[in-house]
Amino acid sequence: MPRKRKLIYISNLCSNTVSVINVKTNKVIDTIKVRRKPFDFAETSDNKLIYLTNSGTNKVSVISTFRNKVIKTITVGKKPDDIDLDPSEKTVLVVNSGSNNVSKINAKNNKVTNTIRVGKKPFTSSFTPNGKFYYVSNSGGNTVSVIDVRRNKVVKTVRVGKNPFQARVSRDGKLVYVPNNGSNTVSVIKVATNKVIKTIKVGKKPSRSFVSPDNKLVYISNSGSNNVSVICVSNNKVIKTIPVGKGPFTGMFTPDGKFYYVSNAGGCTVSVIKVATNKVIKTIRVGRNPLIGRFTPDGKLYYIPNSGGNTVSVIKVATNKVIKTIKVGKNPQQAIFIMR
Repeated sequence: MPRKRKLIYISNLCSNTVSVINVKTNKVIDTIKVRRKPFDFAETSDNKLIYLTNSGTNKVSVISTFRNKVIKTITVGKKPDDIDLDPSEKTVLVVNSGSNNVSKINAKNNKVTNTIRVGKKPFTSSFTPNGKFYYVSNSGGNTVSVIDVRRNKVVKTVRVGKNPFQARVSRDGKLVYVPNNGSNTVSVIKVATNKVIKTIKVGKKPSRSFVSPDNKLVYISNSGSNNVSVICVSNNKVIKTIPVGKGPFTGMFTPDGKFYYVSNAGGCTVSVIKVATNKVIKTIRVGRNPLIGRFTPDGKLYYIPNSGGNTVSVIKVATNKVIKTIKVGKNPQQAIFIMR
């Protein structure tokens, strides 16, 4: 039986393609043509299929990783941005920011079964770990829509701060953290009651939140103040504010949870934070406007797309140095890891 290959897939927003990188050689081995403005990925756990939103259209591309070809194109709402597979992988939910709704796809036949109306300009959203509820941040207003996935309806609309950019469910499924880009706060929603139990003051223009693997900390990227707020989950208080590079957009924990890599999208660096001390231990020079990266599962390499330079920087985690710069399509946005 042939050995499986480790691959990185990159969505190239302005060339309407997906680049496929072989991790062993760090070379592009395939380029997949998709629809306009490909953006977000969701992959099946067996790594056989990738669902991809094409934000310049009303389409989702289904890619076979064995053939590196689009095997199905699904019509959804306008300007699909975020996409998620539920934990059971029976359902795919697509957040359509241009039509203010969420498309529900049956993952068995890849057909849309329901369209659920939510708030204005819905954006980054997430499932509870049991897959029963889906929290949608409505970035054009000040609400979060709570979808009952089985009943295909919004069961609660929660008022939060201005311009919520994301709804991130904690790993234990008890809390939802919502960075409010327009009010410089984070709203904390209790899942059991769907009520805001805390509003936390953070830096300017918070955009993304990530929960540590041990569920003890939440890191908030404040793109307007060039820092990261660290929230302690046990008391929902900011315990540290960490200066990073220009315009921090998002971040990613190493698989072991010891480090947090922040992409500074307003410049050309990645800040490496040591979680034990909440201090930046390294600033790595990459390409222009780094966005959403991905670690290999063994934590040895980090692939970061540089949207302003049409490249992907490969960082060796042991040394925190760029070991390769790979040319890809125009305006690369996100990376995902596939083994097949």
